[in-house]
This record gives sequence, C-alpha cells and structure tokens, in this order.
Amino acid sequence: SQGFTEGPSRRVISNSWGTDEFSGEERYDKHCRLRSSVCVFASGNSGNPALYPAANPYAIAVGGTTLRLTAAGGVIDEVAWVGSGGGVSAYEPKPAYQNTVNSFGGRGAPDVSYNANPLTGFPVYDSLGYAGQSGWFRLGGTSVAAPQWAGIIAAADQLRASAGRRPLASRHFASHTALYALA
Repeated sequence: SQGFTEGPSRRVISNSWGTDEFSGEERYDKHCRLRSSVCVFASGNSGNPALYPAANPYAIAVGGTTLRLTAAGGVIDEVAWVGSGGGVSAYEPKPAYQNTVNSFGGRGAPDVSYNANPLTGFPVYDSLGYAGQSGWFRLGGTSVAAPQWAGIIAAADQLRASAGRRPLASRHFASHTALYALA
C-alpha cells in the first residue's frame, strides 16, 4: 500500500460564493476536477434555483439545516432550513453518483447540509464588530456551513492517509461517491 502524507498536493478548497447559473458554465467545471483536491461550495441562502459553482458536479455543494437542541445539548431535531439554496441545475447533467437519489435529468444541489439557520447558527466572538454587533453573537448561512464541511473532509482525509489510503478527491468523484454511499 502506498502511503500518503499531508502537504500542498492534498487540499480541501472551501468557497462561499455563488452566482446564477449561465450557459457555458460547464467549461469552468475543470477547476474543481482535481486529482488530489476537493472543492466545497456553499449552495446559497436564497432557495431555488441552484447556484453556480455549487451546481458543478465536481464540487460538493453544502446546504443548510435548522438544528434544535435541548438545554443539555441533545438533538431535538434537524430539518431543512427554509433559507438554504439549491435545486436542479439548468445546465449541468445529472452525475452518476446521484442516480439513486435524484429523479431529474440535471445535477441536484446541495449534496450535504449543515446547521446554517442564523437563528440556530454558531456562536462567534468578534471584538471589532460585524454588522453592528460585537462580542458574542450568532452567525449562520451556507457560507458558514461550507468551511465546516471542508474541515470534516480534511479530518477524514487525515484518517485515510494514516491508514495508507488515498485522500478523497473530486477528479473521479471519489468524495461524492463516498458521501452518497452513506445515504
């Protein structure tokens, strides 16, 4: 078995931007079709339709949920967040890894989700202030969820590397295949 080490050739790339889909977007998909990297994109916070590059079949699109907890930290429930972006791509064909979960002809997004509702989001501390707030306050949105998924994937890749296994990558949909196998 060949060993793999952490280094500049093994990356998880997190992005929190998106734009309306457009004709010809497929020619940009190659930027996430990487041999040793995974692209993670936020799906947006404005519902349907899908945004690009989250609709890129080589990217892992991260949507949002609303997570409710008990006072002791136990999970009450987790449901789709009404503000989460996503939908079926108007330009990208459905990739094979979605055959068992997507009955449409286009690529569906998001692939995964994370707590992104600003009302149930993440406590942050900012001494300089942000959006009129300072000190402790909550943030949310899929732009908060995407880098957390990138961290999960990076941690999983470290475990895979320590076991002598290849890190997950976007090139041959290894990361997507692994995620959809969990469904």
